[in-house]
Amino acid sequence: VYKRQQKHSVSIEGTIEEGKLSRIQSLKRQKAEIEAAVYAIPDETDQAVISLRVLGRMDWGEIAAKLGYRFTLDGVKKRYQRAMKKYF
Repeated sequence: VYKRQQKHSVSIEGTIEEGKLSRIQSLKRQKAEIEAAVYAIPDETDQAVISLRVLGRMDWGEIAAKLGYRFTLDGVKKRYQRAMKKYF
């Protein structure tokens, strides 16, 4: 069975700048919510690991070095995984 396709007109209101501004505002709200959630973590070490990884965009080696001699690269990864599972 052949169906004939119909043409539809579409109208778009607003400007590109309004769309960008709205998107920027939405992203800023999301960032604030993420920061609030991270800073609400009660365990200081978990908070530091998640904060450095998510907000600081550090790699695992940098995080391990920043936290000191007690943490290995693999230990930091595991701490992150457990904390994310526990708090999020």
